[in-house]
Amino acid sequence: MKGVADSSPLHYLVQIKAENVLRQLFVELITPPEVIAELTHPRAPDAVRSWAADPPSWLHVVPVRHGVDDLGLGPGETAAIALALETPADTLLIDERAGTSVAKRRGIRTTGTVAILVMAADLPPLNEATSGATILGGRNQGRARNATWKGGAGGANHPEAP
Repeated sequence: MKGVADSSPLHYLVQIKAENVLRQLFVELITPPEVIAELTHPRAPDAVRSWAADPPSWLHVVPVRHGVDDLGLGPGETAAIALALETPADTLLIDERAGTSVAKRRGIRTTGTVAILVMAADLPPLNEATSGATILGGRNQGRARNATWKGGAGGANHPEAP
């Protein structure tokens, strides 16, 4: 799966030390420089700033090629949506409600941080810190394996447990 990342999922996953699940879930993950700027802002947590200042090799920072329309959102969300529109990505990783709504109206499939964690729950762990059971507090009892994902644009945001 190929994805474009906004700042919030990256921020939260770094904070809980679960960012490596992204390299297991995505063949390619890109983000615009505006997102990196948000993650390296002086008010960002130290761990997030440090991570974003030297992003891992599996995260590619790619500028928007065709300009960015004013979407009434922050610069990171706006650039991430623009990049998702011009890139053949399967999903946009985004949590903000307004940004998700704008992306869906433009036909972009979205995935939030919680959905990423649920999808990661059944992956083989890279290490103990990134195992699905550890991330979900040891409560992984097949819920992610049995979850179904609503189809269509934006459907990956809301898993439904049977």
